[in-house]
Amino acid sequence: MNRFLYRIQTYRYPIILFSLVSIIVFFQTKGLLVLHRDGTHFFIKLLEKGSPVSYDSARRFAMLIGQSPTSLALFLGITNLKVLAYLFSFSYAAVPTLPLIYNYFFKGSNSIPLILSWLFFLYNSLFSAFYLISESIIATVVMLIMLSYLLKPSSERKKIENVLFLVCCFLSSKLYPSVLFYIPLFIYLLFREGKTQEKTGYVTIAAISLLIFSFIHATYWLIYYPYQTIEGSSILNVSDLFLNYYYLVSHFIFLVSVLSILIDTNSKSDYTILLYAAIIIISIVWFMAIQDSTTFPWQHYRYRMINSCLPLLLYLAFRTKNKVFYRPILIWILSITMFAQINYSNQHLLVLDYLKEKCSRERNLVYANFPEKIKGVERDAFHLPSLSLLACAMNGKTVNALVLSKDKNAYQLFDPLKLDTYPHLERFGADINVSPYINE
Repeated sequence: MNRFLYRIQTYRYPIILFSLVSIIVFFQTKGLLVLHRDGTHFFIKLLEKGSPVSYDSARRFAMLIGQSPTSLALFLGITNLKVLAYLFSFSYAAVPTLPLIYNYFFKGSNSIPLILSWLFFLYNSLFSAFYLISESIIATVVMLIMLSYLLKPSSERKKIENVLFLVCCFLSSKLYPSVLFYIPLFIYLLFREGKTQEKTGYVTIAAISLLIFSFIHATYWLIYYPYQTIEGSSILNVSDLFLNYYYLVSHFIFLVSVLSILIDTNSKSDYTILLYAAIIIISIVWFMAIQDSTTFPWQHYRYRMINSCLPLLLYLAFRTKNKVFYRPILIWILSITMFAQINYSNQHLLVLDYLKEKCSRERNLVYANFPEKIKGVERDAFHLPSLSLLACAMNGKTVNALVLSKDKNAYQLFDPLKLDTYPHLERFGADINVSPYINE
């Protein structure tokens, strides 16, 4: 018993940290947060097709990574719609944890990769308006794993890490335009490493060759097929980043978490006291703000650029310093992040419950009249017909009505006025009994 308690005492911080991470991922999955806008359409198309959906060749591998678990479940014959929805949501919710898992399983003497992984997870979770479905998140995860590999001394790398790194070099050709920020750095680090070796290894040569190919391929697609590279949803658009009160406070919290790296854990100076006080005060203000907010999916576009480049920027800031996270601050910020995810999960479940009741009780095509608590979801909610269909079908209800988007020109996966365009989900037990007439 004493030995057991001693081991708990020894590993208390890793246990607490990964418990908080698990709770965050659990509520992101439970709230089906991935079923938002594009995610709703991808899920339905995946169900119909039975294999990963791709709408842009330049991002195909990112979508393959996120959708493979659900595709495997479909291949194995799983047809329970709710189980598949949870699996689809979990697949995307768990992706930001992969750099953490990598750096704990393949821990090296350099602490910077683990710090970058924690900061990426914090940023990605603090801003709950992120699409979990976004390819930018998956691309940045792959880039962060590659950066973690390159920051380790070659003598500490295992064979499986070499294999994984080469696979990631290949995958980087079809992830997201943000890889163009990383690949030159990776090639530089590989060349620098090669100069310290008596003979350049085959792994280094293969990695550089794959990265050059990936850079050329990603550049070609960005120039000749510029999917969403100029308009408001572009990774090149960083305007209005800090104009919203809620996000301004969230950035302060993230800034404090970065500053916490610089604290000497043995210091008893006033700086430590001031930092603790600042964290608590900002956290209280931020948490009060989110109580009156909704899932705001459109805000995601404002953060795509920062999210994509975050590990790179932080690496440039801390590359010469072997820092250690001040774990009490990390636990505090993870805790408030956990409460934010619980809040967002509950809000999205309220949306799904509302749509389920409305579409099972009413008839034909209707417009939503969301309660005030979740009314913000109506903005840019072009996915409402698809989401209302899923909300009913996942809960074994007959789909008697569909909720229309208020924007009549918004993109639709199918035309609610044309029955022959409706998705075919009969094999999943979906009973669609909608008359394509609008109730005025």
